[in-house]
Amino acid sequence: MSALELEPGSVTRPSLRVVGHRLDNLRLAYHVNLSKAAIATLERRAAVADMHGVASLRIGALVCRLRRSPRPGVFKWQNVRARGEIRFDASAMAGWNVEIIVDGSVWLENPNLGAHQNYCDAVAASLGEVNQGRMRAVHMNVDVEGLPVRELEREMFLMPRGSKSAVDGHEIKIHGKALQVTGFSICPGNIVMAAIYDKTEEIKLAGHASRGELERARWRENGWQGGQVTRIEFRVRSEALDEMTLRDPRLLPRRLDALWRYFTRDWFRLLEEKREEGTRARATKVDPRWTDVQTVRWSLPSGDIMRRRHRGGASVAQAAGSVQSALAARGRLAPVRLPSDAPNEAALGALMAEKGTSEIERWVTRYCFNVGASFAMMWRDELLASEASTAVAVETLAVANLAVFDRFAERAPAPDDPPVPWWLVGDSGAGDGSLLLTLQGVRPGNRESDCGAVSSD
Repeated sequence: MSALELEPGSVTRPSLRVVGHRLDNLRLAYHVNLSKAAIATLERRAAVADMHGVASLRIGALVCRLRRSPRPGVFKWQNVRARGEIRFDASAMAGWNVEIIVDGSVWLENPNLGAHQNYCDAVAASLGEVNQGRMRAVHMNVDVEGLPVRELEREMFLMPRGSKSAVDGHEIKIHGKALQVTGFSICPGNIVMAAIYDKTEEIKLAGHASRGELERARWRENGWQGGQVTRIEFRVRSEALDEMTLRDPRLLPRRLDALWRYFTRDWFRLLEEKREEGTRARATKVDPRWTDVQTVRWSLPSGDIMRRRHRGGASVAQAAGSVQSALAARGRLAPVRLPSDAPNEAALGALMAEKGTSEIERWVTRYCFNVGASFAMMWRDELLASEASTAVAVETLAVANLAVFDRFAERAPAPDDPPVPWWLVGDSGAGDGSLLLTLQGVRPGNRESDCGAVSSD
C-alpha cells in the first residue's frame, strides 16, 4: 500500500472509489550563506556545463547533473530525487538563493514527506550555512474512480466566497481534446487553485509512459477496477501559505487533514446538480460523491517506505539490432562466414550431430565478441574524433552513465553519505569530476573473419 493511506471506512459509497492520494510539487526555499568551496565548485562545473550542455556535480549530499544556465550566477540542477536552482547573484529575492523542488514520479516511488524534507535540508546544508528555510508551494492530489469528468459542468462548481460565480465562467477554464472535455481549472493563476481532470487520459500523453506505469500500479493497490480515474488537485502558493501560517515545512505533516478539509469544504465544493445564476448556495446540495472526497484522511508513515522501480529498458535483441545497424550504416559490419553452407535448421542440426553443440556455441561467441569490439572501437572513435580533449569524452560518458544508472537502478533508501561515482572522484579525490583517463587501445587489423567485422581468433 502507499504510504499515504486511507483510513478504514473513510470512503463508504460504492459509487466512488478513492484509488490514491499523495503530495506533489513541494517547493522549498533556503537562505544560505554559500561557502567559498561550494561557489568555486559550482563555477568550475558550470563552465563544463556551458560548453557541453550538462556536467556532473557533487557537493556533499548534492550529487546531480548541472545544466547550462542562460544567466550567470544561476545554476540549475537535477537528480532522481529533486531538482532546483542555486543563485549567488542579485536575482535571489530577499536572499532566498536555494530552491529545491520535489515533484513527479519521485512521490510515486517514495511518498514519505519527512524523507524528502530531510534530503532537501541536507542539500541546502551542503552548500553552506543555512539561515532559514520555508515552503513556497505544495500540491495535494486525490485520484478517484466513479466521478467521470464528462459528467461535470462548471455550473456544478461552488466557488470560494468573494469570487465571481461559476456561471460567469471567469474563474473556471475548461480543457478538452476535440469535442471532449478532459478537465477544469478553478481559479487558475490564483494563490490557491484547483484542477479536476481525466488522469487516465493525461498519462497517455507523450513522455508520460513511465509515470503512467507507476500511477496505474498505485491505483491497482487501492482497488482500481480499470475505469476512468479523475484527479482532484489543489495547489497552494506562498502568499496563501503566509495566510495559513504554513511557511514552516515541518508543520505540514500535522496540517494535511486540516488543509484538505479547508480545500474541499470551505474553499470549493461540487454540487449535485447545476446551479442557475442567482440561486443561493444554501438551496443546492453537495454531490454525495464529493462528500466521499471530503472524507479522505491523510496519514504519514512512521518509517521510510520506498517503492522500488522496475524498468525494463531496451531488450537485448533491440540493443543488438541497433548496434549491428549502426555498424552496417558505416561500412563496419563485415559479411558473415556461416558454420554451414546451408544455414537452415536441418543443416545446422546435422552439423551439431557431427561436431556437437560446442561448434555452434563457439561461432555465436566469436560473432558476438567481434560485433561488440567493432562497436566499441567505433564509439571510441566518434567520442575522440573532435579536437576536444580526452577529459570531454570522459565527461560525456560520465553524465550519460549517471543518467542511465539513476533511471534503471533499483534504489533503496539513500544512505546519509551516498557513494560517489568513480568519475566524480578525480585523481586527487577532490570530488570535482576532473578525472582524466588515458584511453589506450589498439585498433584490430582488418583480418578476414569467419564471424563478423573484427577478427578475434
